[in-house]
Amino acid sequence: MNLFISIARVLVFLISVAVVAGMGTNLFVAIGAGLLAVVLVSYLAGSLNPARPTEPSQPRDTTTGDGKKALDALRRDRDLLDSVLQGMNEAVLLLDREGRIVLTNSALREMLALSDDPVGKLTLEVVRSPELKAALDHAGRAKEPIRVEIELADLNPRRLLVHARRLEGAPGGLLAGMVDVTDLRRLESMRRDFVANVSHELRTPVTAIASAAETMGGMGLDPQAMEFVSMVGHHAERLRRLVEDLLDLSGIESKEFRIEPVRVDLKQAADQQRMLHREGAEEAGVILRFETGETSVEGDPRALEQVLSNLIDNAIKYAGRGATVSLRAKVRDQRVEIEVEDTGSGIEEKHLVRIFERFYRVDPGRSRDAGGTGLGLAIVKHLVEAMGGTVSVQSTLGKGTKFVVDLPG
Repeated sequence: MNLFISIARVLVFLISVAVVAGMGTNLFVAIGAGLLAVVLVSYLAGSLNPARPTEPSQPRDTTTGDGKKALDALRRDRDLLDSVLQGMNEAVLLLDREGRIVLTNSALREMLALSDDPVGKLTLEVVRSPELKAALDHAGRAKEPIRVEIELADLNPRRLLVHARRLEGAPGGLLAGMVDVTDLRRLESMRRDFVANVSHELRTPVTAIASAAETMGGMGLDPQAMEFVSMVGHHAERLRRLVEDLLDLSGIESKEFRIEPVRVDLKQAADQQRMLHREGAEEAGVILRFETGETSVEGDPRALEQVLSNLIDNAIKYAGRGATVSLRAKVRDQRVEIEVEDTGSGIEEKHLVRIFERFYRVDPGRSRDAGGTGLGLAIVKHLVEAMGGTVSVQSTLGKGTKFVVDLPG
């Protein structure tokens, strides 16, 4: 179409020049007239057949097929991640290297009652909690993930369990998860108070029953009556031990038992345990073998005494006649491992994961006959952890059981 228009303009120009020149006009005037004719014709042609207005150009999708698929996959992953994050009950907080908030989820905003968007702000600007800031700062410096419980003392006091770890690599920063454990801690406190109160109330009547049974035992009763009196005395003593263990456990859990770490000589502690358990070991037909050497640990003397006493007493009760109960100490990387091992019948593997639970017994009938309360190992676990250590158990059926207490050296 453009070719025809160009040809028409040339013809109009030539004809106009020829006509005007034939009239005897100057050549330059004739050329000017020709150009004027071309302009006039072009204008008239545009007026009679105006060109379509130019439509705005549409952006073209230059993405190839593989690229488009990759972008769609990224979008799906992003939407899935966002759905999972917003649907979590655990609060999630992501910080950048400067400690500014990069990402949160709805659980965190609800837990902390955040009305404004916290992204881009420092944690202390959003949550006025020095404890939380200290925990996050510690996590940012630590090599391993941290787990700490903090209290938010605002208009609505809450206890939060915070898991935080430093992010390695290019993004850097810190990732923290928070769980509200306020109700759980309140229920635990109610349980401790209930156990402590009931135990205190039971202590007086149990003592009275045990004293009465002991008095009646010296009154020269007939054999049948003495059998009943002996039964009363036996169960009263067992109930007394249970009450005492409950009070000890309640005191440890409620932090009433104050841990005061000092240097404790293990050889001296072992000699004391040998004296305490010598008679019981002889009656049970068990051999005691203590090999501690010149070793000391950082711990509370009373707590360590109770830990060793409970472990040795358990070993004597359940190892069986002819078995050996050993107490050993080993130094490893500024830590001390105290081992209490017996050569008894051992414990099935299915029981090992629950053996430190309250009232859990591997053999309930045998435990009652031996006078056990089911609380000794729970007390051991709490005391060891209060001293900054750990306790574990290893056992093989037919070969024996070994408890390992790891404490600061």
